Amino acid sequence: ALRRLRPAAERVPPAAPRGAAGGRAVSRRLRFLPPPPEWGSGFFCAEKIFHNKGEHGVVKNFENGLNHVLGDYIFLCDQDDIWKSNKVQVVLNELKDCDLVVHDAELIDGCGLSLGKNYYSTTHHSNDFFMNLLYPRYLGCCMAFKKRILRDCLPFPNSRRGHDYWIGCFAALHYKVNFIPYVLLSYRRHNNNVTSSSQKSHRSILVKLFKRIDIVYFLIGRTFKWV
Repeated sequence: ALRRLRPAAERVPPAAPRGAAGGRAVSRRLRFLPPPPEWGSGFFCAEKIFHNKGEHGVVKNFENGLNHVLGDYIFLCDQDDIWKSNKVQVVLNELKDCDLVVHDAELIDGCGLSLGKNYYSTTHHSNDFFMNLLYPRYLGCCMAFKKRILRDCLPFPNSRRGHDYWIGCFAALHYKVNFIPYVLLSYRRHNNNVTSSSQKSHRSILVKLFKRIDIVYFLIGRTFKWV
């Protein structure tokens, strides 16, 4: 079983049935992976699988996993992330002064080769709430936050938005968010990616507008406790 030691942190990735490409689009369970060695002896290393008995999918699998976290700090990740050795140390240090951190990432292809650019070079990295509402740049695998954020943002709204977009916007509205300039992850881009992060979106203007209106509705509703 998972136990909590202070300071404690957990990684929350989705897991998929055997044979599922990339592991995200057909995710059916949530796995807590053991922390990497650089977390040090102050962390309890354990692995536990939580089967999602409710609605399946990437967002619902993350919600299922986040409902089981015990740690004080939560790191979201994908199954094919490559973490830099100093990621945890740098992020935990930054979280002393804020509640949610987004860091930069090196972009790599499906074979692990560098694409010659970073995530921040493809988009803005502003802390401004309205900028990120209009041009969302909350990338889950580059995010970590304090557990107290979950108290208000769970359960996720019943809507077609990414879990990272919802957590990021909610945190920016009610807590302190920092985008930091450090490259702490190799972010894999391939044909099986669920999102278009770091790439141009092909959604229509109407779809994008509806998505913004939709999240504003739920942000207001959650703030005043009627959704």
